[in-house]
Order: sequence, then C-alpha cells, then structure tokens
Amino acid sequence: MASRKWLAELIQSQYIPFIQSVKNTAAGHKKLEKFTEELRQSWAERGLISLKQQQGCMDQIRRAIKDGLGEDHFSLDFIAFSTEEYTALNDEKQRSVAERNEDVKYIHDPDRIVAQAVRLLERPDWADVAAGLAVLTGRRVTELLATARFEPKTKWSVTFTGALKRRQETQTLSFEIPTLTTADKVCKALTKIRQQLPEAQSMSANKINQKFSQRVAVACDRHFENLVPSRAGGNLYTHLFRAVYATIATFWYCPANIDTVEFRAAIQGHYQILDKKSPTLKRSLAASRHYADFDIADSVIAQHHGKRKGIKLGHGGIEPIAAFKQEASVEQLEQPKRTSRKRSTLSYYTQDHDRWISILQLIAPDAKNQSERTAKLLEWIEAQFQQTPVEPASSQPQEPSPIVEIEPPSLEIQPIEDTPPKLDPTVQLLVEQMAQVMQSVAKLTDAISAGQLERTSPQRQRSTPSSTQTLHSTQSSTASTENPQPARPRGPRGASGEIVDRAIDAMMAYNDMAERLHQDKWAISINILKEFVSSQPAIQRGLEQREAEIRAHHEQHQIDPKKHNFFHRGKHKITDFIQIETEPQNQESDAIPN
Repeated sequence: MASRKWLAELIQSQYIPFIQSVKNTAAGHKKLEKFTEELRQSWAERGLISLKQQQGCMDQIRRAIKDGLGEDHFSLDFIAFSTEEYTALNDEKQRSVAERNEDVKYIHDPDRIVAQAVRLLERPDWADVAAGLAVLTGRRVTELLATARFEPKTKWSVTFTGALKRRQETQTLSFEIPTLTTADKVCKALTKIRQQLPEAQSMSANKINQKFSQRVAVACDRHFENLVPSRAGGNLYTHLFRAVYATIATFWYCPANIDTVEFRAAIQGHYQILDKKSPTLKRSLAASRHYADFDIADSVIAQHHGKRKGIKLGHGGIEPIAAFKQEASVEQLEQPKRTSRKRSTLSYYTQDHDRWISILQLIAPDAKNQSERTAKLLEWIEAQFQQTPVEPASSQPQEPSPIVEIEPPSLEIQPIEDTPPKLDPTVQLLVEQMAQVMQSVAKLTDAISAGQLERTSPQRQRSTPSSTQTLHSTQSSTASTENPQPARPRGPRGASGEIVDRAIDAMMAYNDMAERLHQDKWAISINILKEFVSSQPAIQRGLEQREAEIRAHHEQHQIDPKKHNFFHRGKHKITDFIQIETEPQNQESDAIPN
C-alpha cells in the first residue's frame, strides 16, 4: 500500500521520538497502549474508521519502528492490533483469496509470455529488465533491486538467497528455483539492474517500493497486457511474480509424480521460519493457496498430449530441481531399455545401393557391421522426432520456447509444404512427421552424393538418377565437369553468390528492426533464400561461409532455424516484405538447370 505523506511526517517528527523515550517497563507498556488508542482515534477522525482502512496506517508505523529502532523493538508488542482483529483481517483476506481461486484465469500462450520476458532482459531500461525477471524467476521487485542473490545451480536453475517477508528469522534462507530461461541470462540480467540502481541496495524494502515499484508495474502492464489475463482493480506485476511464474514453472518443470502444491511451495520459498534449533527446510503449503488463481489452458494441454506438468523435463539437459530429483518419475527421466534384437532383411532398389552405403558410413563410421550402422541410422531418425516434435495445428501461432536449447544437426532440416487437410488428424500428424524425416534423409543423401560424384568420371556422372535429388546433384556435377572452372576463393562469387549475400544482409537488417515482433521475424534458411535465387549450390556456399554469423544472429533473436518459419507458412512469403536487386540466374555457372 502506498505511504501516506501526512503520517510519514508525524512518524518522523513525533511518534518515533516519543517511542524512543519510553522505557521497557510496566509503566512504559501502559504508555504505549494508551498511545496506540490515541493513534487509532486520530485515524478515525480522518475518516479511516474500519479495521481494513486502518490496516495501512498500522503497517506504516510498524514498518517505521522496525527500520528505525530494530526488527525486534519491544514497542511492536503494543503498537499493533489485537489478536482478534488480526484474525478478522486474515479471514477477510482468505475470503478474497477464495473468490480469486473460484475465478481462475487461463494462460493460453506460455511460450510467448516467456519469450517476451527473455526479450526484456536485453532492454536498456532497468524497469523492463525487472519486469522480465519477475516472469522468469517469480521474485519480488524489492528482492530483484536490492536483496536477491542468484548463483547458477544448473543450466536451468539458480540458488536464490535474499527472500523478504521472513519475520524474525535467525537463519538465512537459501533454496533452488527453476528459471524459465538459462541461469546465465538470469544472473547477467540481475547484475545489469544492480549496476543501474546501486542506490537501491542500501534502501529499506519500504522505500524501494515507494520509489521504484510503480515503474516496474507500468512496464509489466505495457509488455504483458495482451498475454496475461488481468483482474479488475490491480496491475499485472503481482500476478507475474507469483502466480504466472509458478503456473508456467509447474507446467514445464514439475515431475509427474510430485504434487503441484508441494512443487509450488518449494520454488516460491514457502518454508516455515528457520531457527538455529531447526535449520531444516520445511515447506509451508498454506501460502500456496494465494498463488493458485492461474492455470494452463486446456488447448495448450491438448497440444502436449494431455500432460499438465513437467513437459520440458528430459529435453535440453533439463532436470528436476534437487529437492525432487530423487523422487522424480523414472519413466520421465530414463530412456527405455533396449531389448535383444534379431537380424532381419531390409530390401531396397539395386540402384540405391551406393547411396545407402554412403549414408550408413557417414552416420556410423566406427560401427562393426551394417546391422549396427542401420541401427544408428534409425536412432538418428528418431532423434529428429524428439528434437522437432510436430504439434497439432493451432489457430494461434506458437512461439518456440526460448529456454530449450537443442544442438542443431549438421544439415539443416527445412519445413515441408502444407498438405491438404483431408486426412484424419492423427494420420495427418504421422504423415507430416515422416515427411520431415524423409526430407532430412534426402538432404543428407544429396550432400553425400554430391561429394561422391565429384570424385567419379563424367561417364559415371551421366548415369540415370533414381530420384529427383540425385538428378540435381548429377546435373550440377556434369555441368561442372564439362565446363571446368578455376577453384573458387573463400566466399560466394558470381551473380547468384552476390544475391545470396544481399538477401542474407537484408533479412538480418529486417530482423534487427526495433520493436519487430518475434513471430514477424524470419529464419535464414535454404528454402527462404530460394525466393531470391534459384542456385542451391550458391545458397549452400553462402550459408557455409557465414555459418557462424547466421548462428549468432538466430541466437540473438531467439530464432529456431528449424521451426521458426512455420509462423509464416501459408500466410505470406519473404518477398512480401523484403525486395533486393537480382541479376539473371544464368550468370552463375553452377546453377541447377531448369
């Protein structure tokens, strides 16, 4: 509650000096009791009659005593409401909590909320950074600006110290919290805030709230008003640092066999007061009731096959926090054990023999036999399903999760074109998944075939191809053999190469535009660059030469090169937004013939 200026002046000029003069004796105690009665009468004369109206004044003067005279000053036992009055206030608060929990708000796009929060960490304004950290860590503004200390625990969690609202605690509370982005980003963002607001670290929590909390609340409203459902009569900040964080963290990180209430209590620091006699952390579940007024929408649950918690565990190195690691479901963390295998016969066309051998040799060069190589190929294909899961189509574009980092495969996997939605939805998903895997295998085959063909004679290169991909590689190699070219220097050359460079530069500039929405950006890939130039060899050379630069660009903008362009599929083309000067394609000597 905001500080009352008139009361603050009275506290400093009259109340604190009087309280300091009172001795801790029976007579002094009676003076303080009478002083409290006079205080409350003066508040009533100002129109603050009800217990709820007077609560803010009582909290303000008690906070001033704690800040000026000490957290355990004896006067606090007398300048207070009675036990019955505090019970009545608590009952009223519980009724309010019950009303909220009977009107649960649903989160329809948790990935987009987190993506927005991650972007805010890069903003220059400390208030924007604090708003982002509120979502990603669930901590209070006073903690983020002054008391919080984050130490990386794992890639996706930190050890947090500096929790407020720990009344008369003699031991320092420290516990692990999962972060909705990498721990490294969270720690760097906290350092950034402290560098911009060094004065906050020497201020009391009350003064920090008075001076800085409103700016953070405004930033939360501005950046999340279209993503987080709000409640009447309040800003979004309170919801973001408590309920929204806890809801998303549970959905992502809570093991399947752990109760949701227990998990939320652990990650939000709802522990009983610590003392020297009992330093063991004991979770307090009552407080979690105050943070249960948000939930993940059923439409999002359906996209994850009915899973309501722990959907990220086991991906990208994400594990349960230490408090639940030993209790986590074995089914959720362990890969299925392999059963004994029997050999069988796999048929393929004779003309595909060399291609199969090349692929198997590349996938498993150290394997002892073809059976082992084939098993490795199957594992590689299955890995593509795990790394690039196909989710049911949604009317709302889904942003990629910013926290899951998956090592990209050596060859880029491009999205396939939409297929007519005439199949059963389950069959449709299987068709799309298989098409993605087969396209990946085809690209791998092309790369191997191209390398093999360069070392063969023109007579071999002109042999009849068995697939469209092989035809392209053969024709390209034939053209190269019949028209020998000098060795190309580093970097693309010729008209097509220059167009590729211009297209990449233009796309980077487009993505770098300030305030560009994440879903409006483009991943730089072969398929997209084909909108500007038809020479795939030129595109591949350009991507290879600028691989590090492009990877850094994608990481900067949180762009998943394998999935991001699904946002645009069937809606618009890159050329609707970016136009560059092009030259005739026949100037490129290695262009694929029409």
